[in-house]
Amino acid sequence: MNFGNFDVHDIKSAFNKVKATVMQLTEMEQKVKEATNAEAWGASSSLMQEIAKGTYDYQGFNEIMPAIYKRFTPEGGHTWRNVYKALTLIEYLIKNGSDRVIEYVRSHTYELKTCLNFTYIDEKGKDQGINGTPFPPSMSPPLCPSHSTPSQEE
Repeated sequence: MNFGNFDVHDIKSAFNKVKATVMQLTEMEQKVKEATNAEAWGASSSLMQEIAKGTYDYQGFNEIMPAIYKRFTPEGGHTWRNVYKALTLIEYLIKNGSDRVIEYVRSHTYELKTCLNFTYIDEKGKDQGINGTPFPPSMSPPLCPSHSTPSQEE
């Protein structure tokens, strides 16, 4: 058996598949995990579209949203990128997913507000935490009945 043709991505992908099987993750939970991983690049638009389509299914919705919100917990969000990508995915789902996404986010704003003071200074001294600050202007209108941003609420 020749293992010399595998690159790091192939090995990592195989490892993640085995890990997902052992952890008994559903297909949608695996997709959320892939979309919010710690890699330097963002999730593909086709992956985000699949997740958004899954929010229209009752079971899919109940797998997707908790999986995203798990990224805001210490055990679910290991890096600033996990948090940032989870926020990006939420914003995408607000625009392209089921209306239930907005209701869910409204009822779970506390978890998002915990990210307001998120800071992460990388090894070069750059504040990467600013990327993970929730409530970009495009998210404010559907979430906040007063259409205000957090800085206006204080």
